[in-house]
Order: sequence, then C-alpha cells, then structure tokens
Amino acid sequence: TDHSNFSNDGKLAITSTYPFTPEQKLHIDDGNIRIEKTTDPTLEFYTGSANRASAFYDTSEETFVLKHGDADANQLVLTSGNDVGIGTNDPNATLHVYSATSGENVFNVEGTNGSLFGVTDNLSGVLMSVNTIAGLPVLEVNSDYSLTAGRFNQNDFVISSGGNIGIGTDSPSDKLSILASPNSLIFGAKDTTRNNHIFQLLADDNPGNGELRLY
Repeated sequence: TDHSNFSNDGKLAITSTYPFTPEQKLHIDDGNIRIEKTTDPTLEFYTGSANRASAFYDTSEETFVLKHGDADANQLVLTSGNDVGIGTNDPNATLHVYSATSGENVFNVEGTNGSLFGVTDNLSGVLMSVNTIAGLPVLEVNSDYSLTAGRFNQNDFVISSGGNIGIGTDSPSDKLSILASPNSLIFGAKDTTRNNHIFQLLADDNPGNGELRLY
C-alpha cells in the first residue's frame, strides 16, 4: 500500500516502495496528482508572496488555461473543441492569435540566423513578410493590396494596389509593365526540344524604341 515518508532533508515521498528516497520537496512515485474543485480548479505558482502564474480549468467555458500573473488576458487557452487561443479566451480557429497592441509583432518564425517569417498587427504598411537569412524581405504583403517579391529593393515582381504587375519597377502603369536597361532582353520564349528562341522582345539603345524578333 502507499505510504508517505520524510527524508532527513525535509522532502516528502508518497510511494508504495520502501525504502524510497525522494528527489524533490514532493515526490510522488508511480502515481498522479488530482486537483478537485467544483469551480475552476487551479494550480498556482508563487515567488515569495506574489502569484506569478497559474494553470486552471475554466469550468464555465470548459477550457484549460495558462496565465501569467502580470498579464491582462490569458496567454494560452485550450478548448474542448481542440482550438488553441493565444491572447484570447475564445479562439475561433485551430490556432487563434490575438494582440491588443497596435503595431505588435503577432507572429514570428525565427531560426538560428534570424527572422524568417512575420506577421505584424498594424493593418497599415507591411502586414506580412518572408525574409532571407540576412533578415531582408523576399516577399512583402501590404495593407494597400500591393505585393512585392524577389530581391530586396530590386522590384523583381510587383503587384500594385491597382492590380497592375511590374517587373523591374515599383510603379507599373500598365497591366504588365517591364522596366529594362538598353540593349537587354525584355521577354523571350524557347522551345523545349532545341532550347532555341521562338521570339524575343528587346530594348533598343534609343529611349522608347524596341525590337521584336521572330525565329
């Protein structure tokens, strides 16, 4: 049968094994801990006289909650429907993250070399970005419906707020605007068999002039 014993250094063991040396202030051997209460059974964590954190079951909402003592809202909520809420008591998705602070970085994926992906709660400017190992954005989604992708500050691929597409320009004026240097290939197509060009569109030396070659 289970019995309890105190070690010489004040540690309590609850165990069916004798002799048994507890390794912590409370050591339960081959058993579980049960907290039973009609309303919101809670486990609290203190430093001195201050409650620093708690874990409890919210009986009215049927959710398991982790909360920091200094926080205004629950940090982590697990619902009976398998939804997870961070910063919200009422998650409406499998993972629901909420921030009450405008401009806060709500979601960030970071590796050993820096930030890879982030979502910012500002609803203006950059809403989402995907970054390189150097932290430079390769994809930015903006609040004005525009999008920029490719090398940083090179305008490799741009969708304007008006729906125009730009290659090499951040202000496309046509449905497709391509900005290229003189004497450069703007657009071309090749066949897959011989890898030869079928046609090419080239920029000329003179501003405003171009050349279309058919092969």
